[in-house]
Amino acid sequence: MTLVFIGMSDRMVCLETMASEIHLPSFAIRIDTIDYWRRPKVLLAGASQVPDSLSTLVTVLNEGARACDFTPETRPYRPHVTLSRRSMPVETLQIEPIDWHVDEFCLVWSRDGVGTPRYQTVARWKLAAETDDNEGSNQPLS
Repeated sequence: MTLVFIGMSDRMVCLETMASEIHLPSFAIRIDTIDYWRRPKVLLAGASQVPDSLSTLVTVLNEGARACDFTPETRPYRPHVTLSRRSMPVETLQIEPIDWHVDEFCLVWSRDGVGTPRYQTVARWKLAAETDDNEGSNQPLS
C-alpha cells in the first residue's frame, strides 16, 4: 500500500533520515471494497474509511518529503492495494472486511519487471505498539 509516491531520486538519505524520526502508533486499516480506477485500468482492494492514524502518517510523510525537496501528490489520499493492472472494468463491490494491523512502514523501490513492477524494500521503520488490542496480521505497509 503506497503511502507517498516520490519517484526516483538522489535524495534518499534525506528521506531515510526523515522517516527514522517518525514516532507514531501502530494502527489497523480495514480493507472492505473491490474497486476499479478507469484511467490507469487498475483493479484494487480499498478501504472505505481512512483511520486517523493512517492519515496522520501520510501527512507527516508528505511534509517530510516536501522538506527533502519532493513534490508530493496533491490528490486526496485513497488507501488501496493494487490487485491487477490493465484490468477489465468492474463495479465497486463491498467485500468481507480484512483487518490489517500495521506496525511498520517501508521505503520501497519500484522498478519495471516483465509486464509488472518489481519491488525492493530499501528501509523499514517500526511504529510504536498500540496500548490496546494488537491482533491481526503484522504486515509492513509501504
